[in-house]
Amino acid sequence: MRKNMVYHQIKKALFSSLGLLAMAGLALADDTTSGYSGLETMQQVAVTNLFQVNPGFTYVGESDFNNGRLGNVSMWGFDVPASYTIKLAPGDLRLSAFYEYSEYDLSRLAGTQDFNTLAFNTLWKSMVNDDWGYFLYGAVSLSAAKSAELDSSLTGIGAGGVQYVWSKDLSLGLGAAVATYLEEDPSVLPIIALNWQINDRWNLTTLNGATISYDFSGDKTFLVDLGAKYQRREYRLGSNSSLYDRQFTVELGATYNITPNVGIRGFAGVATGRNFQIRQDNVKIADQDVNAAPIVGVRAMFSF
Repeated sequence: MRKNMVYHQIKKALFSSLGLLAMAGLALADDTTSGYSGLETMQQVAVTNLFQVNPGFTYVGESDFNNGRLGNVSMWGFDVPASYTIKLAPGDLRLSAFYEYSEYDLSRLAGTQDFNTLAFNTLWKSMVNDDWGYFLYGAVSLSAAKSAELDSSLTGIGAGGVQYVWSKDLSLGLGAAVATYLEEDPSVLPIIALNWQINDRWNLTTLNGATISYDFSGDKTFLVDLGAKYQRREYRLGSNSSLYDRQFTVELGATYNITPNVGIRGFAGVATGRNFQIRQDNVKIADQDVNAAPIVGVRAMFSF
């Protein structure tokens, strides 16, 4: 009885504080694995063994720099995230890897620039009892221009926290992460990971932003989602200089699960609040804002 009362109180409070949770969740996206952190799948229910590969393509359309003399920028990228989850007696262990090739077209600056990103991360989560659990996370990332040495771009992140489960439909994780950067001092970031199955069709999650999804078909064959997140990308340009690309994205997506193990997702949206920086020896030497741009993409999902 008491647990049901608590659940309804939390449910009411979540509606009133949803905006705050979404904004707090955005902070995690400022880490070195923004957009491909294994933490984003923390709430996923693991089976005994699960291998996933989700290749995707993203295009960010042409957009002008606020300083018109600098021309415009567009970007496209192809990425391949892969993860292997093992369910052990004490908890779930997820080992993940990520590769991305991205190409930036800077019309009046450096022309076409190619970048490679390689990342590895590990996530451990376990329940202490029926209500309380915890998680530990670690990752390393290398991201550099094709002309730069990839091993000069090493950054890392470590995180941990606790999770409380009110019911099979509602859980909340709280924690902190410490992240390092190429040309900035390390920072401490909050983690707020909410997973709320509002009813049979609606689901809300917050982590690296906020996403609400709707099971259109009622059997998880066809789903639609609306999400907002902050993304930070950083690339090594030379021995002591780096490029930072920051943006806030809002996107609408649709997922069709052809079988329980094969699916495809398409999405479209807008990148806004975008900013480019070049930093050298931990000092900002260039800082330019960019106008909003459209985003489109597609992702395949395979589970084995």
